[in-house]
Amino acid sequence: MSAHNNSTLNDQEINYAQWLIFGPLSCPVAILGFIGNYLTLQTLYQPQLSGINSSVFLKFLTTADAATIFFYFISFIIPVLASKGVVNWMDNSGYYHAIYPLALIAQTCAVYTVVLFSIVRYVSICHPFGLHAFRTRRVTRLMVSCIFAFAVICNLPRVFEHIPINLRVFNATCNCTEVRITRLGEQQLYISIYTSYGYTFGIFVIPVSIVAVLNARLGFLLHRVRREFAEKRDKIPQRIPMKGNLGGSNNPALESDIHTDQLEETHHFRSHIPGGIEASHNTQIIHARARVTGRLFCLVSVFIAFQSLPMVDNLMQAFMSDLVKAAFPNYSVFYAICQFSVMLNSSLNTVLYCFLGQRFRTTFLKMIYRWLDGFCAFFALLSCRTCPLNR
Repeated sequence: MSAHNNSTLNDQEINYAQWLIFGPLSCPVAILGFIGNYLTLQTLYQPQLSGINSSVFLKFLTTADAATIFFYFISFIIPVLASKGVVNWMDNSGYYHAIYPLALIAQTCAVYTVVLFSIVRYVSICHPFGLHAFRTRRVTRLMVSCIFAFAVICNLPRVFEHIPINLRVFNATCNCTEVRITRLGEQQLYISIYTSYGYTFGIFVIPVSIVAVLNARLGFLLHRVRREFAEKRDKIPQRIPMKGNLGGSNNPALESDIHTDQLEETHHFRSHIPGGIEASHNTQIIHARARVTGRLFCLVSVFIAFQSLPMVDNLMQAFMSDLVKAAFPNYSVFYAICQFSVMLNSSLNTVLYCFLGQRFRTTFLKMIYRWLDGFCAFFALLSCRTCPLNR
């Protein structure tokens, strides 16, 4: 009797943990992530950013992440927070038959966009003066189209795993829909090759491994670039303290004059003194490479952190499916954490990609200020129209 009570309490704790993850924890994160992706997409369509080649990747990534959050909201959050009647209606409507393949297509697009964008940025950082033919806008759009076609083709068999069947219930006013598994979904060879190995390695192991190797290489490159930048910075401004000693110390006007002298030296580089500013120009390039490399290193680290748990989950299901439930009594909670990790990655992915860039932040603030000015002008117009009525 006590053992039965303990198992009942454990089941209640597991159900409560799932409700906590898919309900109060996931709902605000999903809403904020969807709003963040919408604002990111609106910012990327501004004229200041729309002409950049990388904006094509970021637009596609933002759309894929927003779709992933939307399907996560329908598949996990609504069944937890909605009433039982709504859940039964969704189960009987057969919507999940279409939502599941679409969610996998969106997830595949997001994952491989991150991988391809990381490869392109890595090549641009390591070989800044080569491969110019692959940096055109046409090639970028072709890459994005290939990612979408690859995602659709890879997840197309998911559509044929289940089929909705309309059932006529006796003395009922409406028909019910039952989703049944097909012969394809029952084939053990299909399940082992496509579902277990193909999905696990194609969506998680291979992309995470590629990104991890690039991240390790970027970490080494970031350390080397910062060391070179520190050495260049120590060599170039040796003349600046001499000017400070001539006119005093800690003078803001003097600092402005120093900056003006540096700009004048830049113009001298274009005219008569080719060697005086070449080191300064190289230092600026090194500094820019360090910022880009550091930003990409941070973003790739976040991607690896959020995709590691789902990768472990799929590896366990692929190779230890019989031992998972025995070794993991709280596996359903672990599965909920893995799904939440994927949704959290989609919520933060494009926000991190974009808000770490200074140009994006400036464009975003200008867009917000323009929207606020429009709202203020609209409310001022409404108040002016209501003034004669108040009088």
